[in-house]
Amino acid sequence: MRIATIWKPHSRLFAPVAVVAFFSFLVAVFFWKILFFPERYYIPYDLHDFHYSLAHEIFSELRQGHWPLWDPYNYSGLPLAGNLQAQLFYLPTLLFLKLSDWIFGAFPYRMLEYQLISHYLLAALGAFLLARSFNLSRSSAMLSGIIFTFGGFLASKTQHLGLINGAAWIPWMFFLARRYFVTNKLAYGVACGFSLAMVVLAGFPALIIAAFLYLGIVFLVILLYECFGGDLKTSVQCLVCSVIIISLAIGFSAVQIFPALEVNAYSSASQHHELVGLLGMARDGYMTLLIPGFLGVGTDHYWGGQDLTQSYQYLGVGSLFLSLICIFTVKRKDMLLVFGLTAFSLLWTLGEDFYVSTLIWRLVPSSIRGGVYPF
Repeated sequence: MRIATIWKPHSRLFAPVAVVAFFSFLVAVFFWKILFFPERYYIPYDLHDFHYSLAHEIFSELRQGHWPLWDPYNYSGLPLAGNLQAQLFYLPTLLFLKLSDWIFGAFPYRMLEYQLISHYLLAALGAFLLARSFNLSRSSAMLSGIIFTFGGFLASKTQHLGLINGAAWIPWMFFLARRYFVTNKLAYGVACGFSLAMVVLAGFPALIIAAFLYLGIVFLVILLYECFGGDLKTSVQCLVCSVIIISLAIGFSAVQIFPALEVNAYSSASQHHELVGLLGMARDGYMTLLIPGFLGVGTDHYWGGQDLTQSYQYLGVGSLFLSLICIFTVKRKDMLLVFGLTAFSLLWTLGEDFYVSTLIWRLVPSSIRGGVYPF
C-alpha cells in the first residue's frame, strides 16, 4: 500500500511523459539518417536551396544586432518583412536561430533541419490530443498521431519548411478550439488564436487559407446546428468564440500579414491566378490513396500529371480500412462533422471541377487568390 501511495501521484505525470517519449522515438527513427549521420545525409530541394538562405540572412543580421526588415540581394532590394516564406516573425525559427548562435556561433544547415524535424513531434502530439478530446482511448489516439505525422502528406512534403511548420499547428488549433467551445475558458481561445497565428507566421499561403477556411466551416456548422436546435445562448457563445479566436489570430500575426499584403499588391505574382485558374489534383493522384507507388517511386521514375509531392495522398491501406469501419459503426454527432469535412476535402481537391471550390475561390480577395491550391 505504501508503494502504491508513493507511486500514485507520479502516475499522472508518467502517462504524458511516456507519450512524448514514444513519439520522440518514432520521429528519431523516421529521421535517423539526418539526425545521426548529418555529414552524409541531408534534406534536399527547397529546404536547402531556398529556405536556408533566407534563414541564414536573418541569422546574420540578428547576430549583428539588426532586425532584418530588408533583403538587399534580390531585385536591388526587397522588404524581407513582406516575405511570408522568410519566417521573420515565426517564433520557433527565431528560437532555433538563437540556439544555433549560442551552441555553434554560426548557423549550420542541420539546425534548420532540426527546426523542421521538431515540428513532426509537435504534429504528433497535437494529433494525439485532438483524438483524445473526442474521448478516444490512449492507444487509438497514439495511432491517430502516427497516421497524421508519418502519412503521405507530411512524409512527402518534408522539403517545404513553411508547409510542415504550419501543418504541425493544425491539430493544436482544432484541439484548442474544441476545448474553448466545451469549457468556455478564455485561455483556450487565446491559445487557439495563437496556434492559428503560428500557421500564418509559418509562411505557406495555401495552408493559411485552408486553415481559416476549415476553421470557419467548423464554426459555421456548429453555429447553424445550435441555431436550428433552438439553443440561442450556445449559438451566441459559438459566435463570440469564433470572433475572439479569429481576431486574436489576426492580431498576433498582424506584424506579418499587413507587410505581406502590401508587398503582394506590387508583385506580378499576385496576378498569376488569372492565367492558371483554380487547379485541382490530377486524377491519377487519387490512386495513390491505395497504391503508394502507382505513379512511380522516386523522381526519376515518376510519370504522373503533376509534381509528385502534389499528387501523393497515401495514408496507409490500414488507415483507410479503419476509417471505413468508423463510418459504418460510430454513432456520434460530433463525428458527422469530421466525416463531412473529410468528404468536402476530397471534393475540394478537384479544384475548378467542384463548383463550391470555384465559388470560394471567386469570393476570396484577388490579392491572395493565387495562394489557393486545392491539391
